[in-house]
Amino acid sequence: MKIIGVGAAVQKLTQLEAAGQKNLARAVTRAAMLTVTDVRANASGRPGPRAPTGNFRRSITHMPARNEGTSVKAYVGSNAVQARRLELGFYGPDSLGRHYNQPPYPWLRPAIPKAAAHLRNEVARGILP
Repeated sequence: MKIIGVGAAVQKLTQLEAAGQKNLARAVTRAAMLTVTDVRANASGRPGPRAPTGNFRRSITHMPARNEGTSVKAYVGSNAVQARRLELGFYGPDSLGRHYNQPPYPWLRPAIPKAAAHLRNEVARGILP
């Protein structure tokens, strides 16, 4: 491939950047989807809660990747009301004055190392021919 002139070089670099952003967003979304699978598995038994089916497990999902400034981000998590208490545990009184001594049952944190591996693999797959 021959590129002659500054204008042609800038145009080609702009095309490559757009293709790279698109491939990166695809890779980040795919890694998030794989991470959801891992997180749901963690929510199906120890170390996480024993919730193999039901609302909590269904609430674990991802938001597809999107560009935020110079970053491409996707989110994995749950909007269930019990998600934070299950992940971190809860000790002490609640707003109604009931006392709890609930240990943590992490369902999200154990998946983070695998999420990083998923992202590395998906980015490599998207970049390499």
